[in-house]
Amino acid sequence: MKLDTNAFYFNLLVIKNKFPSYEQQHAIVLDYIHNQYHAKLFKDENGKPFLVPNNNLGLSISHSYQYILIVLFNSQLIIGADIQRMSNKYNLIAYTKYDKLNDLSTYMTIIQMSFKESLGKYIGMGLLCDPMIYRINKLTKTSDSLFKCKFHCFPTVIGMGFLINDFIITIVFKADCLEIITEQLLKLRRDLFKYENMYDTDAEKNFFR
Repeated sequence: MKLDTNAFYFNLLVIKNKFPSYEQQHAIVLDYIHNQYHAKLFKDENGKPFLVPNNNLGLSISHSYQYILIVLFNSQLIIGADIQRMSNKYNLIAYTKYDKLNDLSTYMTIIQMSFKESLGKYIGMGLLCDPMIYRINKLTKTSDSLFKCKFHCFPTVIGMGFLINDFIITIVFKADCLEIITEQLLKLRRDLFKYENMYDTDAEKNFFR
């Protein structure tokens, strides 16, 4: 699939209040969609968001503490996105026990779960399906320190993600879009790095795990 950078758009909104309520987060998203795209946000019966009018745009939304991740994409694409705080403590064994991975640490489990959340948004069902559907075959790290995820039931779909301080951001998409989405993920990471560390002289050596 031949795409350019206009085919999708990543935006991470930062809320000044680090512990906003769901209502505050939702209101910020509604205002952003209305002001930027002159559209209203709705959800289908499975909780998948959509725009009216849609202007040939789809979107994926995730929020965690002070961050709201919004990915908008044109009708050529399907993208699922997630952001999770790495310090959260979840009991995720029901969703991760089928994965073919050697590292069973809490740290890696949260990363796995973020990829599963993104996959759920990609297929439009959230985590409502049988946990086997979200099974991960392989989770590796690239030379650019991006996480790369492959799914057992979706061989033509791939996940990419990165760490930003205490958060993991993951994106799931068709594998034939890998090059351009990786390029945009790296750009998003660079932009966030500058924003989060503009006063930290040791940021470059301390930032990524």
